[in-house]
Amino acid sequence: MEEVIALLKLCASMAKMVEGDHSAVRLLERLKWGSTWGLVGLTFITYGVYLVYYARRQTLILNEFSPPDKQIGLNFIRGWFVVTYVSLALFLVSFFVPKDSVWAELGNFADRLDGLLGLIWAFVARSSFHRLLSSQKGTPNWMHGLWTFLFQAFYLNFKVNRLSEVKAQETSVSV
Repeated sequence: MEEVIALLKLCASMAKMVEGDHSAVRLLERLKWGSTWGLVGLTFITYGVYLVYYARRQTLILNEFSPPDKQIGLNFIRGWFVVTYVSLALFLVSFFVPKDSVWAELGNFADRLDGLLGLIWAFVARSSFHRLLSSQKGTPNWMHGLWTFLFQAFYLNFKVNRLSEVKAQETSVSV
């Protein structure tokens, strides 16, 4: 009888591992956006606005896979949208006002705040990735903190693309 119970526990743990792997594959498939260079280009062309749309998209997907108490707040993303659009507006105003005006200073402040919100989002999203992919330091699905700090959403996009390719290769080999 004990052998049957042990066998059932082994089967249950294997089923959880397979389900977890399928969940990770589904998550990576949904998060895969496109080329990191494309994201850099769109972010540059739109003065950062597209990056917030990208972050919103990724946040909604991460939240689908996360329990309610571990989700990234959408109010954070909405606030980031506001700051990014204000930053863009002040950038455009800066062409028509003196460099030492209050508008230029407000633009500098909005730019810094926009960058800070992007950095915060990158680390919060990284934490969600780690939790959802059961990442351990030193494994291929671990997202390094230094690269996250330096390249933020661009690094996360690169890493998701790379992990998607690896998972696709593993799946095609095992089939």
